[in-house]
Order: sequence, then C-alpha cells, then structure tokens
Amino acid sequence: MSQRSRALTRSPLPQDPYLTPSSNSGVTTCIMGNCGVGFAPCAESRREFLINLVEAIEDVPGTALHEGMKWEWETFEEYLDALSRKSYACDVAAMIGHGPLRAWVLGENANVADTHQGHKEHAIPPDLIEKMATTVRNSVAAGAIGFSTSRAIYHRDMAGVLMPGTLASATEMRALLMAISEAGGGVCKTAILSRFACYPSR
Repeated sequence: MSQRSRALTRSPLPQDPYLTPSSNSGVTTCIMGNCGVGFAPCAESRREFLINLVEAIEDVPGTALHEGMKWEWETFEEYLDALSRKSYACDVAAMIGHGPLRAWVLGENANVADTHQGHKEHAIPPDLIEKMATTVRNSVAAGAIGFSTSRAIYHRDMAGVLMPGTLASATEMRALLMAISEAGGGVCKTAILSRFACYPSR
C-alpha cells in the first residue's frame, strides 16, 4: 500500500476510534486540517499555541484538547506514523495547515506578519519561505493530501490576531503550492469568506 493511500487510515484525534459524531451521521471519510489549523508539525514549545488556535477557530474546548492529545510526534511524518497505528470507523485524510506550518518554521513569530501592518514590517524572508516549502513538500510526500490556509478576516487567535498566513504574500503562497506539485500533487484548501482591502483596526 502506498504512503498516500495509507494516509486515509489516519486520524488526528486518536482517543475516539469511532470519530463521533461523523461516523454516526453516515460520514465515510473525514478530511482533517481544514482552515489552516492542525496539530502537526509541532515542536513541544508550540503545543499551547496550536491548541489555543484550534480552540479559537474551531470552538473545540482547550481543556478537552489538553486532556486528549497524546503528542507522539513533532514532524508531520511522525504524526502520520503515530496515527497509522490506530484503527478508526472512517477513512481519514490529513492536510498540513498554514498555522502549524508557520509555528514550526517561525516559532513565536508565527503570525507576527498578520498583525496590523505586519505583512509590511515583518515580511517573511526568502530562506524561511523555502523552509516552509520544504516542510510542505516532505509532508505531501509522506502522505498529506495537501495544504490548507485561511484568508478569512474573522479567523483569529485567542488574542484577536489573524490566523498565521492570512496575509501571506504571493511569493509565499506560490512556493507552498509549488511544493505540493513537486511532491506528487495534492489539494490546496483555502477559506476565503470575506473581502478586505486593508487590515481593520483592532
């Protein structure tokens, strides 16, 4: 079985083998990592950041995530390997999200470029864009079905800052999309639910 097809047996929340309530509703395939959020790749120092991001964007209680996450991985490849050891009621596919990708490469500066004027004053340098592209390339080659991001103005973290990558440059996005293609192809899922000509004041 190929690594890409093996990815369809993996789930990001291993504490529930039935993937409730999805399987109860007749869902046969769950695609995880939408809207640019997710839990891999993740350095130990960025776990709290990703949990808070998922709580803010997906309204999943942080307390449940703290109790349920086993954190058997850091890289996306390790994440897939850890989850492949589990069995689930549904097929599962996973995308690498812009949030965890930025946190992995940029650390505590994951969404500094997404603050007011941040995309101008804290532009992501070319070497870090290439590092993000390499991470996406490796993740897709390992079994990720693609990459997800958000351009939605209301997708913000617990402090009210836009999701990491919301104001990503065309250069960054082009590099990440090319990485998907170079790894064999996949999807790019983008949440575009609001038009905005400028960053609104906070």
